[in-house]
Amino acid sequence: MLTVHHYSAAATRPANQAFVAAWKRDYGNEMPLPNFVAVGGWDGMAAIMYAIKEQNGKLDPDRTMEILKTFKEPDSPRGPISIDPATRDIVQNEYLREVRRVGGKLANVELETVGTAVKDPWKELNAKK
Repeated sequence: MLTVHHYSAAATRPANQAFVAAWKRDYGNEMPLPNFVAVGGWDGMAAIMYAIKEQNGKLDPDRTMEILKTFKEPDSPRGPISIDPATRDIVQNEYLREVRRVGGKLANVELETVGTAVKDPWKELNAKK
């Protein structure tokens, strides 16, 4: 089966391999592998840490929102991500994946990047003019 999505725990990016290894270390091998919700939490915390560091720990709510509009993370487990300053949505790659058996378990193996720095297509198509 082929699918397109922005994350797979089977991805071979070094940042993802480290993320999955930390997940297994902390939760054990019996737990399901991390999914797109887990990587979203990871990236959300990276964005929060970015905002805190940019303000040297002295947080201002308005400044925080401005800082988050410029957030970029080239080494997310899901690949490079950023925030679209106009919509505040994530911009991310989309990957063609195929279900294959890896290590005795089914996995969504990424075959290729089919979209680079993809914005929310619904908002792109339905933008107010």
